[in-house]
Amino acid sequence: MTDLYSEILEFDKMNLDIEKLIEDYASDLVEGMDVETLVQFVYDVIVENLEDMSVNEILEQVEVNAPHLLEELDVVVPVAEPVQ
Repeated sequence: MTDLYSEILEFDKMNLDIEKLIEDYASDLVEGMDVETLVQFVYDVIVENLEDMSVNEILEQVEVNAPHLLEELDVVVPVAEPVQ
């Protein structure tokens, strides 16, 4: 066996709780951030998520969470017709 393979087997034997490790790591990162860094991170995540959406999905999100932005632009979001 190679050393890497042995290390992988040994790592697997530890019965690592990857979900707990992820949660602990995320908590550690957040605790180390100041407010300005947290705000920038949240902003970046929101922009990144919106960039992956269609124009209609973005309009729906804005309509639900910040309708005043659409009012300022005089944009009317068409209501989707229910499927019959």
